[in-house]
Amino acid sequence: MASIDTKNIYIDILNRELSRLQSELPQVKYMATQSKLMSDRFTERELMLTAQIDQVKQEIEKAKNDEFSMIPEKESQVTKIDSKLSEVIDESQQLTEEISTLNEAAANTTDSLEKGRLLADARAKTIRLEDLRSKRIKFGNRQRSILLKKSKKESLKREMIAKQEAIVVKSEMKAADIAKKQDNLDDDKFLNALVVDKVLEVRRRASEWKASFDKDVLENLKNSRFVGIKGARAIAIAKTAGQRLRDRVSPVLSTMLDFKGPEDTNEKGTARKK
Repeated sequence: MASIDTKNIYIDILNRELSRLQSELPQVKYMATQSKLMSDRFTERELMLTAQIDQVKQEIEKAKNDEFSMIPEKESQVTKIDSKLSEVIDESQQLTEEISTLNEAAANTTDSLEKGRLLADARAKTIRLEDLRSKRIKFGNRQRSILLKKSKKESLKREMIAKQEAIVVKSEMKAADIAKKQDNLDDDKFLNALVVDKVLEVRRRASEWKASFDKDVLENLKNSRFVGIKGARAIAIAKTAGQRLRDRVSPVLSTMLDFKGPEDTNEKGTARKK
């Protein structure tokens, strides 16, 4: 479990990112309704921001529950400093309690020598406590610097995934829009409706295929170790295309392997009579 300081630093970094994204959203929503030429672009940006905001909120909740997905394994810089911070915090809490106990004991004694000894002990521990507070600030600043760098990488990952999620939503919206147009065709104009329906059917199937493909790309992107790196989406697209191709080819190969012609049977069975 991470120290209180590390958790608070990380949550603060995430809250700043959340605030930045939320402050941009109203303007993007406004521009999406005002600019016809840029409407699609702003709509996609709105979907992307919404997805990012949801991701950051989830990360904040995970951090509050001590689930630090972005903090690396043992022996890392973050873990080492976090260990030192935990030691400083524990000692500081213990010293605070001891100082309080010493001051209370000094106030309740009538022995001047004992009072002097207790107060001197309390002053020595107070000096040590101030030293620990300085260390806590120093370690905290170092931790913030490291977490900021790592958080930027995580932010890039969230942005890339959010962009793909926006593409999925747009693809699904387009497919739903075409399906709605099909349902609303005027049956009175039979011949024209028949032609239009055929055209829309082709477009609907294509858009549904694209929406399905985009969703698969999203899943591959989420599970990719390259997410957040330039070219990661291209890798995810290539992987998805490869999977789709294998899914189409496998049944054909299976059928070909299962099929046995006369020659195949003859080779394994009795030879032909001349």
